[in-house]
Amino acid sequence: MPFFYMMLYQWFPKWKSYLVGIIIFSLFAAFVGETIFEWLGIYKLLKWKHIYSIPSYILLGIFVKVILQKLKTIETLSKGKG
Repeated sequence: MPFFYMMLYQWFPKWKSYLVGIIIFSLFAAFVGETIFEWLGIYKLLKWKHIYSIPSYILLGIFVKVILQKLKTIETLSKGKG
């Protein structure tokens, strides 16, 4: 999953397109990815539905973008001072 968040960050630099990409990825991960992991015996649903995972995936994607933008800002500021 970190790979997909990384690719989304690179493919969609603007927030609006990034959010659309994250939502589509979240739907795919929740309904397709989790189903495949369940079928492989890696993931087991206990009182959980796939739709419950979607907000978590979206929030994680937003968190990733915010942190990376802050790191990018810090890098830019440090290059300007040196």
